[in-house]
Amino acid sequence: MCGAVPHGGVVISLSEVLPGLLGDQAPHRGDYPLRPESFRIGRLGRFQVFEGCDEPSSRLFRFRDSGRLLYAWAVFGPHPSHAVRTQAEAVLNSLRIAPLR
Repeated sequence: MCGAVPHGGVVISLSEVLPGLLGDQAPHRGDYPLRPESFRIGRLGRFQVFEGCDEPSSRLFRFRDSGRLLYAWAVFGPHPSHAVRTQAEAVLNSLRIAPLR
């Protein structure tokens, strides 16, 4: 994801935080609000997606779903259109998270 996202493109990444593996460095569950009823891209920011990798058009979502701590990145190419942003929201809203067993 560190390479340039093409104009008109978007990359969506979903990751899970496993507190048991992080020990004392594990985040609080409170840092991850319940999954929103609907994901909205809203204002894009400049976030560090990976160490040394700045993407100028990104949106980070931290959330809890089915007892899991998750975060999703939506990383856009230059000047994302309304249609691309809407498609990214649709992908995020289509996620179905299975509970841990």
